[in-house]
Amino acid sequence: MLREVGDYPTLSESLVARNGTVLTCAGHGHAAEATIGILAEVLEPQDRAELACQLMLNNVRGHAQEQPKGLSANPNFLEKRLQNAIRIMEENTEHPLPTASLARRVGISTRQLERQFMLNLGTSPGKFYRKLRLKKAYTLVSNTQMPVIDIAIACGFSSTSTLAQTFKAEYGKTPKQLRRAE
Repeated sequence: MLREVGDYPTLSESLVARNGTVLTCAGHGHAAEATIGILAEVLEPQDRAELACQLMLNNVRGHAQEQPKGLSANPNFLEKRLQNAIRIMEENTEHPLPTASLARRVGISTRQLERQFMLNLGTSPGKFYRKLRLKKAYTLVSNTQMPVIDIAIACGFSSTSTLAQTFKAEYGKTPKQLRRAE
């Protein structure tokens, strides 16, 4: 057993500490915090929160346990009203809500909701909502044989052409091109 002797005024109680180019952590599961700390320097706020949501596991899950929840299920990184807004978005991908309606449902003004999104996620509610719907569409295109029209409807797009344009702008391929490539 290592026993330290002497006065160490620079020791830290932090889970993760950086000294120049050296990064250390408290061990065990805290390597995730160290990883997020490194990646946080190059990721957008929304991507940092999503990554943290994926990495922060309390225990190893068995195959029968539920799949990971969306970003709204992680209370560690988001203010409660913003978390509720994202949960409502996740529950309403088929019929997207206008920002004003979303703000009313979480009990804040439209402008305050927009400020919360910009401050915490670096994007507007509308752009975040569209990206959330596109991620669902990507998952459905990649993992199911649903017709593209049904995917468009399930993800709140008015037509397959609207979905294809938006999808291609985000992922570089249309849904049909993605399916052919897989």
